Amino acid sequence: MKIFFYKKFLVLGIIILLSVAAFGASNVPGTSERIEIEQTHEIIKSKKSYMPISTDYPIEKNLNVEISGSKAHVSAYTHDGQIKRLYGEAFSYGESPFKSANAFIQANANLFGLEVSDLEYQNFQPIMYNRETGEYKFTGVNFAQYKNNIPVFRSRLILLVKNEENYPLVYASVDLKNLNGFLADFYQQELNPQDGINNALSMKPSLIDFTQPELVIWAGLDNMIIQPKLAYNFIGDNGYKNGDSSPQKYLFVADAYNGEILYVENLIINVDITGNVQGKATQDKGADFCEDELAEYLMWARVNIGDTVTYADENGNFTIPNEGSSPVTVQSGLRGKWIRVFNQAGSDTILSQTVTPPGPVNFMHNDLNNDEYKRAEVNGYFQANIVRDFTIKYNPDYPGLDQNEFPVNVNINDYCNAYYDYESINFFREGGGCANSAFSTVIHHEYGHHLVALAGSGQGQYGEGMGDVMGILITDNPGLAYGFYGDCDTPMRSGDNDLQYPCAGEIHYCGQLLSGCVWDTRNELNITNPENYTDIISNLAINAMLLHSGTMIDPSITIDYLVLDDDNGNIYDGTPHYQEIAAGFGAHNMDAPPLAYLGFEFPDGLPEIIRPCGGTSLRVVVYNITEHPEPDTGMLYFNDGSGWDEIPMIEVDPNIYDAVFPAGECETQALYYFSAESKNGSIQLWPMGAPDKTYTTVFSYGVEKIMLDDFETDQGWTVENDPYLTAGAWERGIPIGGGLRGDPPTDYDGSGKCYITENVEGNSDVDDGITWLISPTIDLGEYNNAYIEYALWYTNNYGNDPNNDIFNVHITNDNGANWILVKSFGPISEPGWNKYGFMTSDFITSSDQIKVRFEASDLDEGSVVEAGIDAFSVSVFNCTPQCIPSLQCDGTLRWEAVPQGATVTGEFEIGNVGEEGSLLNWKIAEVPDWGTWTYSPSSGTDLESGSWITINVEVVAPENPNKIFTGTIKVVNSEIPYSEFCEIEVYLKTPRSRTSFNFLYLWLFERFPNAFQILRQLFYL
Repeated sequence: MKIFFYKKFLVLGIIILLSVAAFGASNVPGTSERIEIEQTHEIIKSKKSYMPISTDYPIEKNLNVEISGSKAHVSAYTHDGQIKRLYGEAFSYGESPFKSANAFIQANANLFGLEVSDLEYQNFQPIMYNRETGEYKFTGVNFAQYKNNIPVFRSRLILLVKNEENYPLVYASVDLKNLNGFLADFYQQELNPQDGINNALSMKPSLIDFTQPELVIWAGLDNMIIQPKLAYNFIGDNGYKNGDSSPQKYLFVADAYNGEILYVENLIINVDITGNVQGKATQDKGADFCEDELAEYLMWARVNIGDTVTYADENGNFTIPNEGSSPVTVQSGLRGKWIRVFNQAGSDTILSQTVTPPGPVNFMHNDLNNDEYKRAEVNGYFQANIVRDFTIKYNPDYPGLDQNEFPVNVNINDYCNAYYDYESINFFREGGGCANSAFSTVIHHEYGHHLVALAGSGQGQYGEGMGDVMGILITDNPGLAYGFYGDCDTPMRSGDNDLQYPCAGEIHYCGQLLSGCVWDTRNELNITNPENYTDIISNLAINAMLLHSGTMIDPSITIDYLVLDDDNGNIYDGTPHYQEIAAGFGAHNMDAPPLAYLGFEFPDGLPEIIRPCGGTSLRVVVYNITEHPEPDTGMLYFNDGSGWDEIPMIEVDPNIYDAVFPAGECETQALYYFSAESKNGSIQLWPMGAPDKTYTTVFSYGVEKIMLDDFETDQGWTVENDPYLTAGAWERGIPIGGGLRGDPPTDYDGSGKCYITENVEGNSDVDDGITWLISPTIDLGEYNNAYIEYALWYTNNYGNDPNNDIFNVHITNDNGANWILVKSFGPISEPGWNKYGFMTSDFITSSDQIKVRFEASDLDEGSVVEAGIDAFSVSVFNCTPQCIPSLQCDGTLRWEAVPQGATVTGEFEIGNVGEEGSLLNWKIAEVPDWGTWTYSPSSGTDLESGSWITINVEVVAPENPNKIFTGTIKVVNSEIPYSEFCEIEVYLKTPRSRTSFNFLYLWLFERFPNAFQILRQLFYL
């Protein structure tokens, strides 16, 4: 201790003396991106024939679409070229469900060929009720289609918004009509609703009651392709409610001017189904002679004392107010708050009891159980309430279920049937070998039709299927109508089937396609979720009705179920029950969209060109979606025209790769895609759809656009027409058709103008012949190859002969003497503007007489053909070998005994040791993760070969005492940052921890860093 004390005292004295001298001396200085991924487009091989593809069934596609105002990955399910669903990642946000939905409408109405004013908000619809929280998962924002304030008959758009922060819009269910340029202009005095009613009477003379005609625009239903017309919509019936005649009720759509009947729909929906009986009625799943009848509570039943009325609760319990204690008469009929039964075989049953307050009074309907008609009354009331309550359980705000005393007609004087007429459900007496149809799933089925109608969908296959589904869900049994024809062991129809999509049979038969999907999904859920499988499938099925439009059953319904099941606004990564839904619906050829196991990102974008000498590097990041990636499994698949090569990517960090492209011939186009393996052994190809869908690039040292035409000025394009063409010739201008009749509502690139076929409002499509748009002469005499790119709008899916015309692209190298077919589009057209391109050398030898020709035609029967061309460009490539720079670093950075927080400096050099004449672009990409670093310069361009540059470095040391810090400074070649770089080694050591006694020393050392070297050693500084 003494030695140490004297040592400190001696040192302190020396320091004081030296300090006095030092204060008089001069100071001695110390010597110390993410880039947006470019859209790439597949180059598709040319079709060599004008002949359309023949198919017996509609063509469904799942296409990637661009959403204005969003970078989300969104797919469109299309049916015969019409968008029916949008799904994928969330594609709009807002402060409320309406604002999120409206933002999408404002930016994307043209995606459907509409103007914003054509869509009118109708209502909100809560969807997917959570009974535990009392909240809804989604809000459906419903829009109806109008034109000039006239509604388009049964046309609507449902936008599904998730009820969470920023209200992401995750889905669109689309049933909109392309009005083909229809203007909806009219003169009131020319309209003639009475002629429509007269023509309806000529067609159906037994009708006596008609509703007030409503003016609408008739543009067809489902997948009809017709010319839109002004029409009147009205309903007529034969007064069947007031007599014993067989019911007749029809909806008519009639031409507003001449009364021609355009459409007739039978609103009496006769259905033969059965189900499971529960309640004070026939039990289990069979008809009344197959099962026992037991007492059940009649929920929500109406009870009255004179004019004083009350309603029972779900258990049949009620309290009715009464003044005084004198005996009173209490009555109970088979009517209630929500359901009212009408007995068509006589007067409605009403039970009466006289009771002295406070009672109790108990009613037992069908007490003797010896009367078919009374039994049917009880069954009708009880089972209709069962279906309604079942629906409310999964969506308390299901539309229309707040209607009081919905009519249930039983014991109609007929047999072997039941029907729904949009106002009531109706059941027949026993007879003709058939049971009384008012039992279990027959009632469930008919009420299911009512639910479909309330949701806004059409009936047809879908209505029959959902009617069966309601019976299946409630009874948890696949069989329908046990005992309907007397056989108590055999159902009339069953969800336990292998029916396949598409189904072209009778609608009741085809309805089993949907019930089969639901039953098979139920079976899958029963395995994975045995405790709540019925809740899961019931919740999905009931809420999916709110997303459906039309009458058909197709794979869009599978997407409906998946979107409702999803929990994060992105179905590409699966949903909580994706596997079960995919298996259940897939068993009936109603396949679910495929999942992505892994995702791929490209932080620096995708290369437009790659070096012919090889070595171009692309950074690829693989991440988990539904499975975790297995490191060191990344592959690049590359095809320069000689076949596919598999090239392992270089892993620089776990699941972060450099894909290094091989060498190739300059001006050659190459295709490529990627793959990686998950830890579960799944192989993910990217982009999704590979190898049919790929990325493209071109071997070149540089690229130059020698022609770029946005059509804002006249650059010399010409138009030629064949002598048979009567309308639709190409012309340049701002699209004015409003997106109707399949024409583009706007140009592609936003500049304003494009080329379009007959740019006028109304009936302006290509008719009866061919029109050609021909480019000015393009001089490629000095080039071996070029890439020609263009944006195309093409629709041919309207009119009398839809999906049966072809759009062709040709090229010539002799100024039009001979034309070579490059690509044919059709007969099924894809919605919206799409970008395409091709390499000229794939078709012609370069010359100074190159032209490109776009051909739109209307051949065979008449159809609506609309086309547009925009954003035309010609790119040529630099094949002059470039001098290749090479990066090299020299120097090290080493600092000993640096006080905590002190600043030290140093330097190193960067040189270009590449080929003579080369120029190097460089930058500092990484520094150690300790200390605070500054360096000058941090990047540079055009460093000549043989030249070096000094980099000055300054770093503030960490505060950690007595520690060694190491690392590297990474410098990269900016042109190929992941394949060429160099590193400078860094070393820094800090001394022991300071004490309060050391502060003076440290202050002196920092102020005079080159002095007191002996003292630094004594204190290990």
